[in-house]
Amino acid sequence: MQDKSKKVKMNSFKYLGKFLETLKDLEITNDFLELYTETGLQTKNKDILFHCAYNIPGILYILKSDSWEALEELYFKMTKSPDPRIKKTLAHSLHEIAKIIGREKTEELLIDILHQYLRDGLKEVRAGIISHLHEF
Repeated sequence: MQDKSKKVKMNSFKYLGKFLETLKDLEITNDFLELYTETGLQTKNKDILFHCAYNIPGILYILKSDSWEALEELYFKMTKSPDPRIKKTLAHSLHEIAKIIGREKTEELLIDILHQYLRDGLKEVRAGIISHLHEF
């Protein structure tokens, strides 16, 4: 991930999330989680953020709600992205994030995002929320 080539960095990060998802919770070190979150927080690359959005539910599922604090800042950064792929991906997985972090944190942190995506101008984003509303 320290390579100077943008393409190498992008592809490395693309597969880092998938790699983390395959590990058991005891095998994911803080170093991996920190690399994942810091890369996502520091980048302006929409492709990297898309891969973050795609993989974050799986990573949270493996690490359980205890990892939410480490991922929360990155998650909220992505919810502010204007990129349609990122918004659609997050909208389709919001219910999964809610299940993992629990009712209290969902009510405190995710309800505003739910409303934001319900009012979004893209029908694919609204559809992502509506199609899973019964699971929320």
